[in-house]
Amino acid sequence: MSVLLSDWYEVVRVLLGDTNESLQMRSDAQLLTGLRSALKLNKLVGYSLDTDLASVTPAITDPNVYALLALHSAVLFLGPESRAYSTRRRASARSFGSNGRYLDDLLSEIHALENGTYFTSWQSLASFFQGAQGISILAHLTEIQVSGPAGAVGYNLNADPEVRD
Repeated sequence: MSVLLSDWYEVVRVLLGDTNESLQMRSDAQLLTGLRSALKLNKLVGYSLDTDLASVTPAITDPNVYALLALHSAVLFLGPESRAYSTRRRASARSFGSNGRYLDDLLSEIHALENGTYFTSWQSLASFFQGAQGISILAHLTEIQVSGPAGAVGYNLNADPEVRD
């Protein structure tokens, strides 16, 4: 059993921000090429293109795998466009922002779907104690004693500004 790749067009369009039906940035053929590329690059382990090159074998029933294919396809489209650029002509200038943060968000979603959460253990002994005990253990183990002022900073408001030493 297989699933048609055209089922992903709407989801990939939303991820790319291509939701204006009267003026679409990418055609269905381009979306199909992006979805095929994600499958050919083995982004979904255990799934491949069917012989008609327009469907996935075996059928994708897991919603996480469905999301993975859409996210990987969107990253393939957005990756080359991630830098900011601007154009300037005599009377007008126009800047186009970077979508690097959005691309990072998509990559984070992919990582979470493929591997679970980012951190599966404590990062340091201090974070372990703070998380397990609810207190900052280093604050209790560190004792600082100050016996006097390290320095003084002040202004002499009574001094004449014209008098110099």
